[in-house]
Amino acid sequence: MYELKISEKQAEVINLACEVFFRIGLGQVDLALELVWMDRIFGMDKDHPVDREEFRRSCDGLKKMITGHGPQASFGVGSKDVPSKSHVAVDIHQVIRHRLYWDKHKDDPNRTYTVNAGAPMKYSEEALPDIKKVS
Repeated sequence: MYELKISEKQAEVINLACEVFFRIGLGQVDLALELVWMDRIFGMDKDHPVDREEFRRSCDGLKKMITGHGPQASFGVGSKDVPSKSHVAVDIHQVIRHRLYWDKHKDDPNRTYTVNAGAPMKYSEEALPDIKKVS
């Protein structure tokens, strides 16, 4: 077992990194790249002048080359064809996402009406990680 103490911002970055990683494993290359682009990891503005249709076509071509999937096609999260590390990443993502959501919305009466509020589901052979806010 390991214990890692991180800030909220670090948890958000790990959460995003796990989501990008597991989406690539599902064959959702387009969604993974869009997450990176939209979060401005590379310092781009949200209004960065990229033609969305050109971006989509490029992503679809890359997706076809890497996975053989056509546009809008991918594996399901629980598919046996998904790499096991992607299942571990989705488990980590769900646990962190869930904790961050509840910490940020503890007083919000509508908090249970989103996927972020639901209990994480287990997809890997590993036990779900444990996360708690300590300060």
